[in-house]
Amino acid sequence: MEHGRFTERAPICPPELVDAAQSLYDHGVRFTCEVKIASIIFQYLYRCFSNMQRDNPDEQALATELMLDGIIDKIVID
Repeated sequence: MEHGRFTERAPICPPELVDAAQSLYDHGVRFTCEVKIASIIFQYLYRCFSNMQRDNPDEQALATELMLDGIIDKIVID
């Protein structure tokens, strides 16, 4: 759908993923950033993982593990 010079995009991830950060927060997980920012981070990860599905499975698994470990270290409070 056109809005001026911008085109409206389809959602970048399933609706249940948008609520993942809020659900984690509701279950006691605390973030170093706002829950909304954590949700955006999860959306970016989902998009990245979707694009990686055509890569070598071993390389994909290693890259996924490294990204998750790094992000969890940065946004989740111990």
